[in-house]
Amino acid sequence: MQYQPLHLQQADELKRVALQSWLHTYKDIYSNQFIIDFVDEHYSFASIKNALEWASTNNGWNYAALDNNKLVGYITIGPANGTFRLWRIYLLPEYIGKGIGSKLLSLGEAFLQSQKATSYFALVHKNNMAGIHFYTRKGFKPIFEKNESDDLYFEKKFR
Repeated sequence: MQYQPLHLQQADELKRVALQSWLHTYKDIYSNQFIIDFVDEHYSFASIKNALEWASTNNGWNYAALDNNKLVGYITIGPANGTFRLWRIYLLPEYIGKGIGSKLLSLGEAFLQSQKATSYFALVHKNNMAGIHFYTRKGFKPIFEKNESDDLYFEKKFR
């Protein structure tokens, strides 16, 4: 497995990973058509280009996991509300449980610590049990606050 920064040339692969990840993770939460439409809108070439440019100019970080030069997962971390947020971490379903997500998260945390971050947060859909379990195992704690959305807030502190 190789780990390297994400590049715009990987946009099609990035969209493919996002779609497969969403179809796997949210199959019991959203319809397939909702997922396809969501990914088409949020992972168009223009959206990916804007996200990568935003990250490069706003102290964000994007990293990829590759298996024989094939993109199989990625992570995006960037600023949000005066701190840092884990914006996304996606894996192809057949790569879940192989330590790749943990490695991406570890690399992301090394980046955060190099930025002198003391914590960061993630949003997880309240019905995404696999995501909740993953974040909890990785030391994230739920932040209990009034929330009108379907997302739960999790935070991890370094100190």
